[in-house]
Amino acid sequence: MLDNQRARGFIGHVINPVARALLAVGLSASAVTIIGSLGSILVSVLLIAQGRFVLAFVLMTPLVAADLLDGAMARMTGTSGPWGSFLDSTTDRITDGAMFAAFVWWAAQQSGALAFAASTALIAGFVTSYARAKAESVNVACKVGIAERAERVIGVMVAALLQGLGVPYVLPAMLWLLAALSCITVWQRMRVVYKALR
Repeated sequence: MLDNQRARGFIGHVINPVARALLAVGLSASAVTIIGSLGSILVSVLLIAQGRFVLAFVLMTPLVAADLLDGAMARMTGTSGPWGSFLDSTTDRITDGAMFAAFVWWAAQQSGALAFAASTALIAGFVTSYARAKAESVNVACKVGIAERAERVIGVMVAALLQGLGVPYVLPAMLWLLAALSCITVWQRMRVVYKALR
């Protein structure tokens, strides 16, 4: 949903100056990818899993932005290519896994049912990404879906911030919602591929 040309154009006006500044100090796109990923993993393990959601939100926001910066930096330097794409996609899966695993850990301290919701969101999120990659391997474009990566990350982190600020029920509700929407997204992608390959 957020992965469209209008949204990317707006975001580009914000991140391009930052990307230029990072290039000016000698950082490469791949370095930013790796730094952002390692930072996200640390925040997930040390803060999200412990329920320290406000600080996690504050630190995770620039780290999520790094996921946008690396692509902009690669385009600016003409270094976009298969390796960068592979590195970005692979580290996205690692950071998503770390983040939602941390929410599973936190949820398990609350209730078994909530841990199940968080686990479902984690697994369905991975299958969503896998379905797109597998579809592209059989030459089917498959970017459809109600809950893609951006929606999942933004939704769960905003809900975590509200939970950290003392607003009850928001994070549990978001984990259940993401579990449902991610499963729907998997179904949507399977449906698209089935129709394309019939």
